[in-house]
Amino acid sequence: MSELVHRKRGVAVAVGGIVVALFLAGCAPQISSPIGTWRAVGEDTGTLTVNEDGSFALSGASFNPIDDRDADGDFSGYGTWDAYPDRPEIVLRFSEASQGDRGVQPSSPSADFRSGVMRFTDPDETVGIEFRIEDPAG
Repeated sequence: MSELVHRKRGVAVAVGGIVVALFLAGCAPQISSPIGTWRAVGEDTGTLTVNEDGSFALSGASFNPIDDRDADGDFSGYGTWDAYPDRPEIVLRFSEASQGDRGVQPSSPSADFRSGVMRFTDPDETVGIEFRIEDPAG
């Protein structure tokens, strides 16, 4: 009988932990602007600087968000960005980009930014890069 009580208590504790985790995830701080310095996390490399004047610069990235593939830490580019109140994402409009000494045809990838994390991946989500805001604006 005491084994059954301990088992029920264990299940209750586990369920309680899950509820708390979901609550905290739902309360994660949301940012309203992508302006600031974003750094790649984990094994990814790169810095994305999103400026108040509508420009951005991406340097030393280990992922090429234009061609959706690994870049060995040498993808760089710059351009302008847009964010829309009805969509929780930033659109990066590359004016110029390069991977090593090879030029890359500009395009406009987008990513959700409001959680303070921005992730660009290939269509199959097998490779990508994740940035976290380090220095948010105001």
